[in-house]
Amino acid sequence: AFAQAPTVHTIGDSTMEEKSTDPSVNTNGQRGWPQMLPQFMVNGATLNNRAKSGTSSKTFYEESRFWTTVKPQIKEGDYVVIQFGHNDAKFSHLAADTGYTDNLRTFIDEVRSFGATPIIVTPLAGNTWNSDKTAYDDTMLSYADACKKISAEKHVPIIDLHQVSMDFIKRVGS
Repeated sequence: AFAQAPTVHTIGDSTMEEKSTDPSVNTNGQRGWPQMLPQFMVNGATLNNRAKSGTSSKTFYEESRFWTTVKPQIKEGDYVVIQFGHNDAKFSHLAADTGYTDNLRTFIDEVRSFGATPIIVTPLAGNTWNSDKTAYDDTMLSYADACKKISAEKHVPIIDLHQVSMDFIKRVGS
């Protein structure tokens, strides 16, 4: 047992980012999904949501205000939830099977070096349909598949948010 309750650190993009709950500031009502986690946390566990809109796995790692500020906060027994993909998909050097997976491996290895547990979350599915709204276009499938591959390769727990969200989008429709 650890002396301190664990912290769940979340790193990722806008789909995870903490957003204002003030309707005069956040007029579209968006929330990053980790904002709902504290209500389910027990035994003194806390959330450190460090996700940032617009970041890719590469920019989050390389820009000094992001990963380098999270690392000193990670202690043995903590969890680090890692979810990227939407911004990675905009750059060929961050393709699902190359730069993106390399970056996930780096995060996993560094998290483990602190005695913490990495958890991969597949990217949230986009609400993307073809032009006549008759077929769903799964633009994040290759990134979700890459997460599953890395999870198996590195023996890392995975949450398949992509599948759950895609099923919901298909059920509700465009």
